[in-house]
Amino acid sequence: MYDRSGIIEKFMGIEREMIDCTDYGHCREICPGSARMDSQNPPFPDFVGRRYAGLVIIGANPGTSSTEAFKRQDLEFNARMDNLRKSGSLEDYNALLDYRNDASRSWTRTLCNEEYRRLLGYDLETVAFVNIVKCRTFEPKADLFQNVGKEIPKRCYGKYLERQLSILKPRYVVCQWKPIQRTLAALGYDFNGAKVGSFNGQRNLPNGQKIAEVARIFEEFLSDLD
Repeated sequence: MYDRSGIIEKFMGIEREMIDCTDYGHCREICPGSARMDSQNPPFPDFVGRRYAGLVIIGANPGTSSTEAFKRQDLEFNARMDNLRKSGSLEDYNALLDYRNDASRSWTRTLCNEEYRRLLGYDLETVAFVNIVKCRTFEPKADLFQNVGKEIPKRCYGKYLERQLSILKPRYVVCQWKPIQRTLAALGYDFNGAKVGSFNGQRNLPNGQKIAEVARIFEEFLSDLD
């Protein structure tokens, strides 16, 4: 159903555009100080699995690194993105995707970490994970518009995310946080009949309750793979 090699090549092209985004300086100027847009690192890479099968996880924005371990990851991401910028080769893009897959196992608050992969029973290589805003920003609030305003998400959606979703044509959409579905609708995204669910990120909830809504989406998605 999906032309996976074509999707990978198109995503690689968008990734190279993101690395050299010409709006980065302007976004830094208009980004609220509370959002603390990262000035040291390029936009963070999105992920598309090499066996993509129609489910997309959509996050609001990649966060800023708060620990030495995550800062070391940033250095490795930057090196791999620089390789991709220079070569434009599928080999370097696959190396970046490989590292994105492995590194995200330790990201405690995202659905691509090791525990949520186990609880939901899915392989990251069968899904895509994309953010609305591509640059690393601090997220003091759950609502993206409250964090960075409306202009930056609109620009990222128009330049990158809208094309990515057009390429992916998801049948299932999982929102990393509850406000994301509302944000996508405000940006003009038409879910085109896709089944949609949201992760509940309330810190005091056990993980089983956090994933209760999205578990049904993943269950149906996985049954389609059989």
